[in-house]
Formats: sequence, structure tokens, C-alpha cells
Amino acid sequence: MYKAGIRDGGVRVKKQAKFLANTAILTGGTLLLRFSNIWFRAYILGKIGTQGMGVYQLTFSIFALAIATCTSGASLSVTRMVAEGRGSPVCIRRCLLFSLCVSFAAAAILWVGSDFLAQHFLDLSSGLPLRLLAPGLPFMAICACLKGYFLAIRNSVIPAIAELLEQFTTIGATVGFFFIFTPFSALMLGSTAGEVASCAVVFLAYRVMTRKRPPKCFNDSGSYRQICHIAVPVLSGSFIRSFLNSTENLLVPRGLKHHGAGSDVALSQYGIIQGW
Repeated sequence: MYKAGIRDGGVRVKKQAKFLANTAILTGGTLLLRFSNIWFRAYILGKIGTQGMGVYQLTFSIFALAIATCTSGASLSVTRMVAEGRGSPVCIRRCLLFSLCVSFAAAAILWVGSDFLAQHFLDLSSGLPLRLLAPGLPFMAICACLKGYFLAIRNSVIPAIAELLEQFTTIGATVGFFFIFTPFSALMLGSTAGEVASCAVVFLAYRVMTRKRPPKCFNDSGSYRQICHIAVPVLSGSFIRSFLNSTENLLVPRGLKHHGAGSDVALSQYGIIQGW
């Protein structure tokens, strides 16, 4: 009994140490992301001005709807199935396939409707910025699913590394693209490059980890119906919240124009508000 007590105490200490390490990693990663994002916003503001920042923020307000559609339900589906012992490779592949189908549908809608959205909500003649963002949606979907797996097995290191790599790839690619493309094209291509890099890291880490330690699963009952049962309510709620936030953001410049500001001035004022 004495040895069993020592063993149980050692297990508790290891769990507490792992919990504290994961907390420290998440906190440090979040702070680093926050500070780098502040610098990046200041850099963008210096490059495209307040009016350009207003258009940039409105563009991502629309893109946020597609992001919510592709990522919100996928991550939770994988996390729950793995935590319940249904995290076999088959189940995870089904979650990936479900998420990819949703992401390709969202990307197609965004691509086809880009000109309409740009002309009616962004005061742009072309929907090219939205079309450049659309290819990043499938990579976001894959990344969200696999991050859900790592969170389920209490591994916060891989998701934190992926987020940091995404941020710094986005920053580095955008800075480089500014010398080649127009400012808005550079920003959108940089964002897509960051998503691709993040997805690549998470996917490679998942492949390496599952080859060394295949996922433990007690059954393989993760059907598409069960995946939809988990994902669809979360996806719906996330989409509604994102839709309300995006609508609020899109209405701010319209409200400024309604009270006498010109189109350019309204976008500049909105860019000042959102720039920091």
C-alpha cells in the first residue's frame, strides 16, 4: 500500500507538472502572438493608411463568416471523439472529410460572390482580396481538426507552435509580398501563406505522433451522423455570433456616411478605430 501511495502521488505530481507546463506554454504563446499582432497592425497601418486599414478590417469581417463555418464544429468533434475513446484514424479521417466538404463549399461561395460582396460592402470594384483568401479555408479546416486532436490528448505544444508559425509566416510573407504585389494582394496572400504553414506543421506532427503512438480507441462508432450531431449545433451558433459581429462592423462605416461623412472619410475613421 505504501508503494502504491507513492506511485499514485508520483502520477498526480506528473499530471500537475504537465498541466502547469501546458498553461505556461499557452500563456507565453498568447502573449507573444498579441505583441506581434500589435506590431503587425502598426506596420500595416503605415503601409496602407487609415482608409486601407478600414477596407482591410471590413474584408476580414466578411472572411470571418467563412472561418467560423469551416473551423468551429470540426475541432470540437475531434476533441470529443478522442476524449471518449473513439479517436481512431478512421474517425479522425471522417471528421477531416466532413470539415473539408464544408470548407470547399464556403470557399466556392466566397469565390463566386466575391465581386458582389466587394462592391456592396467594401466599396471595392474587384473581389480579388476575397478570392485570394478563399484557398486558405481548406487548410484552416484541416488545422482545426488536428488541433482538436492535440488538445484532446493534452498536448498544447503543437497548437501553440502552429499558431506562432502561422503568425510569423504571415508577417514575413506579407512584408516580402509588399515588394511584388499591390498592398491588398500582399496582405491576403500573406494570410493564406500563414494558414498553409500552420496546417503543414500540425499535419506533420500528427503523422509523426500517430505512427509512434497510434490513437487508443475502444470503438470505431464515429459515423458521419454522430459527427454532424456534434459539429452542426456548434457551427450554427458560431456562425450566428460571427454574422452578428460582422454585421456590426459593416454597419459602422455606413452609419458614419449616414451622418455626413464621405465614403473615403468613413473608411478612414473606421480604420482609425480598428487599427489599434
